[in-house]
Amino acid sequence: MNTDEIPVNVQCGALHSLLLTSKNRLFAADTGRIMPSGLGTKLEKTKDGRRRGLQNIRVQTDLPEERARSPSLLKKNSKFEITGTEKHRTFNSNLEIDFKEIILEKQISEGGYGIIYRAKWRETIVAVKMFKIESNESAVRDFLSECHAMEALRHPNIVMFLGACTKPPNLCIVLEYCSGGSLWSTIQNLENPLSWEDKKRFALDTAKGMHYLHSCHPPILHRDLKSLNLLLDECSRVKLADFGWTKGLANYMTGKIGTYQWMAPEVIGGQQYTEKADVFSFGIILWEIAAREPPYRNISGVQVSIEVLNNDMRPSIPKRTPECYARLIKRCWERDPYKRPSFKEIIRELEYMRFK
Repeated sequence: MNTDEIPVNVQCGALHSLLLTSKNRLFAADTGRIMPSGLGTKLEKTKDGRRRGLQNIRVQTDLPEERARSPSLLKKNSKFEITGTEKHRTFNSNLEIDFKEIILEKQISEGGYGIIYRAKWRETIVAVKMFKIESNESAVRDFLSECHAMEALRHPNIVMFLGACTKPPNLCIVLEYCSGGSLWSTIQNLENPLSWEDKKRFALDTAKGMHYLHSCHPPILHRDLKSLNLLLDECSRVKLADFGWTKGLANYMTGKIGTYQWMAPEVIGGQQYTEKADVFSFGIILWEIAAREPPYRNISGVQVSIEVLNNDMRPSIPKRTPECYARLIKRCWERDPYKRPSFKEIIRELEYMRFK
């Protein structure tokens, strides 16, 4: 495989950026860090129909600067909280798992932030994400934030969070095991025939999971939506995975939030963006499902970002793609975020699609 392509062994990714907004602060729940003013803020329409940005969001924390940089992360009784938000958030102790109950069976993948295993817990096959902490406070904060993010999510198209081990040195998250692997590997396995009804089902499952996230209060943004972060269970149902910060090749994981080949132009350009950035990424996934190949094959991530931002480059839609499906792809990856449909609209369009 060309080094510019994503490795198949990268099975999963994170709900890499849950945005929690309040009247005067913007907080990234995936890292616990306060974000720059304006990033992730929404645009709204005024009564006369014009778009108005919610500007001048002043970012601040209730804690002194020194304490905000060095919060107390772990409690002796294994309960913990993340400081720097409006309220301290304490992990549900009922979800605490004793690491001695876990039997690690097989390594699935490894990245900069941890190793993912197939394992057995209480006679049940599960997936376990072991975090590489190594006394790194930032990594501990990432681990705790992922626990908080996952424990609140309950939907058939999101991988189920079963619990976590919060006592060092065995910090890990226990999740539902998806035996079908990633959507990335499924659609690129050309020996596995897929009908357009199969492809439609993959798209619908993904859209339903994303609609759930965007319907939360406040809306939860994925910001790294791609086929590698979508897993299939034993019934081939697609589920958004939240295995954390497992990384692929360096030129695909960027300093910006997301992955260049799936990243919306407004995110690439460092502009304000809304949940419609996830819709753009979904458009690329729709294309992947139709083409059954990686987006922008043999083009580096950096070059893709330049072409998408400056020249509106998009992958070529395969000629045999049904017109209704191709039309939805184009709507999802529109340059103007306001021209992109919501996931509720996407679900309706997909459900009405009929293929010969």
